[in-house]
Amino acid sequence: MKRLVYYGLVAILCFILGAFSFKYRHWLKPAEQPIESKGRIVPPIQEIKLDTVHLCIADSAYNLLKKNRLEALKNDLLTKDYRDKVLSELVYNRDTFRVEIRLKGDRKDHWEHAFKWSFRVKVKKGRAINGIKVFNFQQPHTRGNLNEWYFHELLHHFGLMNLRYKFVRTFINGQDAGVYAIEEYFDKRLIENNGLREGITFRFNTSKYWPYWPGLNSNYFQGSPIEPFNLGKKELGNPRFEQFLVAKDLVIGYAKGEYTLDEVFNVDQLAKYFAITDLTGHPHGAFIDNIKFYYNPIISRIEPIGYDNSIIKSIGHQSIVGLRYLLGERRWINQAREVKNYPTWHDQLFADEIFQKAYFKALEEVSNDNEIQTMNESIEEVLVQNLSKIRLNKSDYSFSGDQLVKKNAAFIRKFITPKHALETYIIDKDTVKNELEIEFNNTHYAPLQFIGLKYKDSLIIHNRSLPILQASSIPGIQSHSVKEKFTIPSELLKKKKFVKRLSVVYTIPGTTKTFESTPYRWSFQDPKNVSEIIKTRKPNCENFPFIKRHPDFVEIPKGQHVISENLTVGPNQQLIIKAGAKITLKNEASIICYGGIQMIGNENELIQITGEGGNGILVINSPVRSKLMHVAFNKLSNFELQYWKLPSAITFYQSDVDIEYVSFENNLRGDDYLNVFRSDVSLQNSSFKNTNADAFDGDFVFGTVRNVSFDSIGNDALDFSGSQMGLYSLQMNGIADKAISGGERSMLKCMNLKIENCELAINSKDDSHVEIINSTLKNCKVAYVVFLKKAEYGPGWIDARAVNLENCKVEALVEYRSNFFLNGVKQEHTHQSIKEMLYGNEFGKNSKTPNQ
Repeated sequence: MKRLVYYGLVAILCFILGAFSFKYRHWLKPAEQPIESKGRIVPPIQEIKLDTVHLCIADSAYNLLKKNRLEALKNDLLTKDYRDKVLSELVYNRDTFRVEIRLKGDRKDHWEHAFKWSFRVKVKKGRAINGIKVFNFQQPHTRGNLNEWYFHELLHHFGLMNLRYKFVRTFINGQDAGVYAIEEYFDKRLIENNGLREGITFRFNTSKYWPYWPGLNSNYFQGSPIEPFNLGKKELGNPRFEQFLVAKDLVIGYAKGEYTLDEVFNVDQLAKYFAITDLTGHPHGAFIDNIKFYYNPIISRIEPIGYDNSIIKSIGHQSIVGLRYLLGERRWINQAREVKNYPTWHDQLFADEIFQKAYFKALEEVSNDNEIQTMNESIEEVLVQNLSKIRLNKSDYSFSGDQLVKKNAAFIRKFITPKHALETYIIDKDTVKNELEIEFNNTHYAPLQFIGLKYKDSLIIHNRSLPILQASSIPGIQSHSVKEKFTIPSELLKKKKFVKRLSVVYTIPGTTKTFESTPYRWSFQDPKNVSEIIKTRKPNCENFPFIKRHPDFVEIPKGQHVISENLTVGPNQQLIIKAGAKITLKNEASIICYGGIQMIGNENELIQITGEGGNGILVINSPVRSKLMHVAFNKLSNFELQYWKLPSAITFYQSDVDIEYVSFENNLRGDDYLNVFRSDVSLQNSSFKNTNADAFDGDFVFGTVRNVSFDSIGNDALDFSGSQMGLYSLQMNGIADKAISGGERSMLKCMNLKIENCELAINSKDDSHVEIINSTLKNCKVAYVVFLKKAEYGPGWIDARAVNLENCKVEALVEYRSNFFLNGVKQEHTHQSIKEMLYGNEFGKNSKTPNQ
């Protein structure tokens, strides 16, 4: 009870301090006049908006953090042993948040000051601050003051994933800490904010190298275990774990030379990322211990996430990354030329001709003087405001990073225009034979010897007869690994946490010091996870005798055809399916197109695509607009290939498409029949009937849906996220959940709709605006629903005019702060919170429940 009272008093104090500083924030520093800094006028702080943060840490929690800091100072390194998490209160302007914090930063610049320390902050209770739930909170100088912010502006400008970065006035337990930086961390909100499908993010864990133990090979990504962020349950059925299995096996397969770079990574984005680090004159963010990655589950490839590139300097200090590695040189700051006799991951990248081509193409793009000038002009107003904020910390601070980037761009233009030790893995746990199979992989320069297996604190296996693990010529590669089976007492092996509490004891031969390795609960590499996925990267039209091949396209002619294995058409050819073609998909087969698809039937000769145990169609990154006309889809299922799983039977990803006179009927499996993602789409004169779940799901799309009927839909008829769509003259009948749904800042304009026998007719959430005019809603359980679902967004908005309601049980569910206008008049909210009433509770349908 005393502790609750104590925390309550701390929260009240924080709130008072936050309100005071917000109201009198302009009194925090004497008035200033505008100041000129390197040719730009910096406004006084009183003229700009500066948000305020009060971080209130209880004494017991603060003392624990203080103890961790002292240990880090003693060791000159903040190891994971001293990263205890504590609960605190954070007041952002006038809003109070419960947060979990810990010290962050490997080196002492993050925690050497008496109280201005760097923190990792996680907002609790499902809330977020400006759409961010987890973030780094640190002094700006730890990221080069404005340099890191500018780096992410570069990434944003050139279309790469970037973090949200913001400067705020900060007080820590009442002490003025000056201006701090909020740096977004790696969770699903980062992915969604960049307009991408949620996927696993990960890094290479190089923390074992930070103490610089002699003999550990810190320059190899092959020797650094892959560490996912927010993995969740490590079991099949968890999509994030399944994505992780694919991602790790793709990366390791690439490291071993089994897969090419372009089969694993989004080469264009990776190359552009390296080129942008060149623009900054220092590739710190391209080193393997800094760069982070995102597995894109739609295209099943890995993309870079920029992080910690806080130095901007002249390229002349160390040249560009590509030049150094293409020439086999290692030239670092303040060091003479250094030549290594082993390849780094940069070497492997730049030895790939496809990557070289993409890299030089990216250099040309990012060094364009007009692009740099346009970007600098677009951010100038925010830049000078941020400069004014930083000067609260350092009054004489000036920023020249933008000018250095201009000079580096000029350099690039000139250049291109003449030109730890043992890793162990659980392979198999057999409780019938009482056997445990473990794989041992030496990532050290020296040989290693196995001593035994330890469970808790007891050695349960002692076996020196295993071969000595020799050092690998390329550390981390499986060529010098050993697999061994051990007989384990049944009562131990069947314990639920046996593997979790197991460790492998090893030594360097001839020494007395022993070490322990905790096994990963997966294999080093299991090609079965990705073998079939890799096959889809390669065109295989020659496997289908009925396909006519031409230089620019391949053609499926009129007639009956059976596809019993995945058909892949490459990026340099279109797939043309002729009128009268009747295609049956069997044996989980799908059609995968990278160059677009043209399916042009007519009234007399439809194109028919039918599933008899097959999946569907996937179009990825098509350079041309696809067209579907007079096509009938029947009994298809969502795309599934090993752990590469998509929710829809027909998917267009970054591939514009026109769909007209097309029927979608009787799909058997999947969340959506049709899913269009990040594309322009026109859907007209078509129909959806008897769908398993959603009919059409659009993510970050633009376009129109006109004269389309929806009948007997198992979940939502139209579900849009982050989209701008016009919906006209639609007929909807028998919709199990939502007829129209807009989410994540969608803008939907609806006219002349007729919606009958529907659970929830018109739905708007999360900063979405839905306008409906001249329509009829009949026999619907709820006509309008407007609410907030995700904390990082704002409330929803519906504007209904001239809409006729017939026999609708509930006119509207309007959440507090959401907006519902009926014939121009704003309506009062009906409930404080609505989310808990939906999704199969009181209203709607639980989409996780299979359609019966």
